[in-house]
Amino acid sequence: MRANVMGTLGSIFGVGDPPRALAILIAGTRDPAPEVRGAAVAALGSSHDETVTDLLVARTDDTDRRVRFWAAWSLARRPGLHVRAALERLAADADVDVRDAVRAVLELPTRSL
Repeated sequence: MRANVMGTLGSIFGVGDPPRALAILIAGTRDPAPEVRGAAVAALGSSHDETVTDLLVARTDDTDRRVRFWAAWSLARRPGLHVRAALERLAADADVDVRDAVRAVLELPTRSL
């Protein structure tokens, strides 16, 4: 149920009360359930907030492969040396799906600020 909430907030992000939605999604990245963390990380991909970028970089070290997978995709096109370094670390991830996601992400052009 909590994972569904994260996905729903991500699909309507920017509608209603964005600061509250953002706060809930950020809290979801620290949820004990990996499904919730992954859904929150995926939903945050549309946020351009620098704090969110830092949070997504931190999730590249998550214990769950799905969270790392979504962190890679959510970091796509974000500028910054710390983003690039996190993605390059993930390029050697034990999980093939994470490595494949990182390869695809690294081929995308980076968005300029």
